[in-house]
Amino acid sequence: MLLKRNVPPFFYLRNIKYEMLVVICISVAIGYLHKFQFAEEIAVPYVIPTVLGTAISLLLAFRTNQSYERWWEARKIWGAVVNDSRSIARQFINFTGFELHKPSKPKLSQMNLDEKSQIVLKSVQAQATFCQVLARQLRGLDTEQLLAKYFSGEDYEYLKAFKNRANAILLFIGRQANILYEKSVITDFQLQTIESSLVNLTADLGKCERIKNTPFPQPYSVCLHAYIYIFAAILPLALLNFSILEETLLSSTLSIIFLLIEKTAMLKEDPFENRPTDISMNQMANNIERSIMEMLGENVTIAYEDVGKYYVL
Repeated sequence: MLLKRNVPPFFYLRNIKYEMLVVICISVAIGYLHKFQFAEEIAVPYVIPTVLGTAISLLLAFRTNQSYERWWEARKIWGAVVNDSRSIARQFINFTGFELHKPSKPKLSQMNLDEKSQIVLKSVQAQATFCQVLARQLRGLDTEQLLAKYFSGEDYEYLKAFKNRANAILLFIGRQANILYEKSVITDFQLQTIESSLVNLTADLGKCERIKNTPFPQPYSVCLHAYIYIFAAILPLALLNFSILEETLLSSTLSIIFLLIEKTAMLKEDPFENRPTDISMNQMANNIERSIMEMLGENVTIAYEDVGKYYVL
């Protein structure tokens, strides 16, 4: 996600460098032909590029608004993931009377915990892993190394076999809750409370997958892109009283502004990619993991990826 400061001024221009070259070439070619070649008598009224520019502006406003809606919905979904993840960790800890870890003791993984405490520990660690796996799964990155951080043996092999590992982790947590219920550690009401939180997380997972797997309608992109190029070709024909340089600068500048707005919308419409304009899922997942492990009484050190000074992933 882009930060408030230190964003390079030419960040978006780099993303439209080829489109900029096209509109500049169109403007120069049309301007040259208009002034010196067979098209010197062709004159286009101002109203034509004005109407076309207005239509493009309306389409861009719609496109930008819809793209931001997708981005903001993704951010709200991850806000719910944060809340539900902490709720599940708290429920496992409080419902079972788990003895919180103290700094003077060795790490939980090095202690001889009873069966109940081991189940709680695995469940809470699984929830911390869920957020990390979900973030990387949505970005199409490998998640096997993340599973190895908290899982081993049969649990690791079980989860690794799934294609949708984020959903598999939720299934794993639900089974641990069932084991606690069968051993009469938690009541049926407490089991239902945990299951309700898991249902919420499953819904959040489904919402993320819906945004990820539903592309923005292509006709909007193709037609809008074509309209901008047509606008770049028509505008010089309406600037009879200007020199070739002035025609080129005016038509190119206006077309580039339209392209910048379009590119901004295109970058926002897919919030789960691996780009600076996306949701900062890695950072949120790291914060959730740290927060959940602190609830167990353990401080974890998370190595942040150095991706740049002006954005976080």
